[in-house]
This record gives sequence, structure tokens and C-alpha cells, in this order.
Amino acid sequence: MTVWIQTEVMADNPTLNLSPRARQIEIALRLTTLFSGLDDEDLQRTAAICSLKRLDKGEILFHEGSSYQGFYVVRSGVLKIFRSSPSGKEQVLRMVGPGDSFAEAPMGDKRAFPASVQAEKAAEVILVPVDAFRDHMMRNPELAMRILASMAAQMRHLVTLVDDLTLKNVEARFSLYLIRLSGKPTPDKGERVEIPVTWQVLASHLGCTSESLSRLLKFLKNRGTIETSGRVVTILEPADLSSFG
Repeated sequence: MTVWIQTEVMADNPTLNLSPRARQIEIALRLTTLFSGLDDEDLQRTAAICSLKRLDKGEILFHEGSSYQGFYVVRSGVLKIFRSSPSGKEQVLRMVGPGDSFAEAPMGDKRAFPASVQAEKAAEVILVPVDAFRDHMMRNPELAMRILASMAAQMRHLVTLVDDLTLKNVEARFSLYLIRLSGKPTPDKGERVEIPVTWQVLASHLGCTSESLSRLLKFLKNRGTIETSGRVVTILEPADLSSFG
């Protein structure tokens, strides 16, 4: 069940008198790349216009084609951004977690959302409403530059995804996914990484079927490259894993 919690300013000067809920949002925004480093006044004014939305596991935040309200920052949980074909086949474009922002792209023309978003775990997201935030950007060009930088990073992610899906086989795509998830160019021997979504969602993200991913996992385990326990993958042979990429 979705719950919207609207913040409110407790006095005319939001830099001094934010509600407790707005203070929570301010803290969450301060921890993001998008808003970190802003001065207190700008950050507090932004927090004052935001709303906090709670989602249950499996709940849809919005569907592809929904009218644009603003962009979001993840406070907790994991969400998937995906597109669906008329036949119901999904392609996961991106998974987002705490500190990530998404849906900035339609801000310029306020056209409909180009993808759907669903909570993979119970989640909290902060809605930054488009009209009020655009007024902030008009007064603070640094905010506009940060939004442009965020959109550029997301565009690079999509270009990488297209490159992976069109130019690499599933073995290479899975190997690169684990390596990126480790956060290192070369993971350590014995390093454990946790898959943040279900295997089915991961298969969709990799552009393959669940059966293909299951066969690949079995192949890599028999080869001695990885071990799995639930959704935790232990990388036994990093060099072997890298060879697929």
C-alpha cells in the first residue's frame, strides 16, 4: 500500500523551521551525490517542497506513459526501472537503491515517464516536484548543472547497457555485472557480492531468460569460478570471471 507523506514548512523561513518530516528528507538528500555539497539554505528549501512515498515490495511507483510529476530520490529499498513489450516481456534498464536519483530526464518538457518503476523491496522514495524545483533551479544555476550531470551519468549507463546487450554474450554480461557490483576493476579472490534483486529480475536486466541464467550459474559453479548461496555470489577465480568480458 502506497503512503504519501507531505512535508510542510512550519514558518515563513524554511531554512529555520522545517517540520520533522522535512528534516528527515533533508538528511536523506544530503547523503546523495545530486544534493551533497549544497549550502544549508538551498538544501532545506528543497526538502521543504518534497514528499516522502512508501512502497510495499512489488508495488508500482508509476507506469510507463504516466504523467510527469517530478523526479525521485531513493531513501531506502531497491527499485527496478523497466520497459515492457506488448507481449509482457520486460527489459530492466536500471536498478536503483539508497542515494540514487531517477526520472530527471522528462523535467525539461514534462512529457510522460518513458519507463515503469517497481519496488523490489519495501522502499521509501522522495518526490521532488517538477514545478517547484524548476523555480529553485532558476535561482540557483548549480542545481541545474547537477541535474545535467545526473542525466549525463544515466545516459552513459544506458549506452553501456545497449553496448552490453548488443555486443556481448550472456556470459560476458553476467561477468561484467558481478565485477561492477563488486565496485572494483578486479574483484578479490573469495569476494562475496550480494545480488540486490531476484534472479528473474537479473535475467531480465541481462537480456536473457531465467533458464539461460540458471544454466550459466551451473556452468560457472562447475568450472570453479563462483559459488552461490541464495543471492550471494562468492567469486573464487576473479581472473577466470574477467576472461569472459
